[in-house]
Amino acid sequence: MINIARLIPIYSRQYGGPAVHINELTKFLKPFPIRNIIYTTNALDFKETKKAPKIHEVSPKLIIKRFNSYLRFREYRVSFGLFKELLKDSKNIDIFHSHAPRSYQEDMGSLVALIKNKKKLVITSHGGITLSLNYFQHLYQRIIDLSLGNIKNTFLDINYIVVTKFEAEYLIRFGIAKENIYLIPHGIDINHFKHSNSSNFIKLYNLEKKKIVLYVGRLFKDKRIDILINAFSLLKKEISDTVLLLAGGDFGYKSTLENLIQKMNLKHDVIILGHLPKRYLPEIYSMADVVVMPAKSETFGLVALEANACKTPVIASNHWGPREIINNGKNGFLIEFGDIIEMKEKLILILSNEELKKKMGDYAREYVKSNFSWEINAKKHYELYKKILEK
Repeated sequence: MINIARLIPIYSRQYGGPAVHINELTKFLKPFPIRNIIYTTNALDFKETKKAPKIHEVSPKLIIKRFNSYLRFREYRVSFGLFKELLKDSKNIDIFHSHAPRSYQEDMGSLVALIKNKKKLVITSHGGITLSLNYFQHLYQRIIDLSLGNIKNTFLDINYIVVTKFEAEYLIRFGIAKENIYLIPHGIDINHFKHSNSSNFIKLYNLEKKKIVLYVGRLFKDKRIDILINAFSLLKKEISDTVLLLAGGDFGYKSTLENLIQKMNLKHDVIILGHLPKRYLPEIYSMADVVVMPAKSETFGLVALEANACKTPVIASNHWGPREIINNGKNGFLIEFGDIIEMKEKLILILSNEELKKKMGDYAREYVKSNFSWEINAKKHYELYKKILEK
């Protein structure tokens, strides 16, 4: 049995990409001889409005250990009891696996790994490493990379898991040895995300005989939903029976979007659905003709895989993660960031060609099954753990 200590500041089964990743990964690792112990704080959301009990044994192969966090700087959440617990448990830990670069939890795991004769340390960046490319907005992260980061890489044999080639290239520029970097993209539960009956949602929102453009994600300024709305306003002039659905929780941007929608006379053509639980997403993806990801800085682009698994093509900016997921012209289109004319033209191409849409959707489903299923992802993790322990 391989014992993995998973380190993360906040672990909630419904909140945050890294936490969702751990949840799915541990679920699909069940067939393998792996025991997961999650070390985290007792906070269930970033504002600490919800908290959880200290220890929860989900199953013999999954235990969650939570610690009070009384001090934090931004997302650096200090738990004074964590180090003592990790030190006590270390004799039964084979690999420390951090899912939160630059976190207190990772630092304590690194310290124990060093004390205990260089136990193995794995870091999955979840896009966090590349944030320091923006030196001014993330200056404190850059400082940590050049100080603690260099110390860790000097004294510990760290193995990095990245989800895109772009991340791998950045780590190499940062000085990480290529042989210590492993590419394992995020996974998709293809049994959940599949083409589904959407009749209930279609009736609920009166979408019969409508062409549907869909955005899924946070309502957040950096997602550049304004670009999509501008392109959609041009699209409406050529394909009038089209609606735009925005599915996602509000991160302080909803009122701005509502004002833009009102200004462009689209209040009857744009529907803000709000946050939707995971169980409803396959129906939403399946009823859409196309999904659009207008942001420039999508580290990976999980929405693209979810949509593709439901046989829905995707239009995304030709940057970062989506560039490595979308085969241009096969499961969707890549366009220049911010080009509303090109976005409109690609939307028209899909919406006006049922045969093309079906061909893209069929290819997309098989593409995700062959390259991004969680079964494949979990097996890659297991093989990597074995390889690391054999070093």
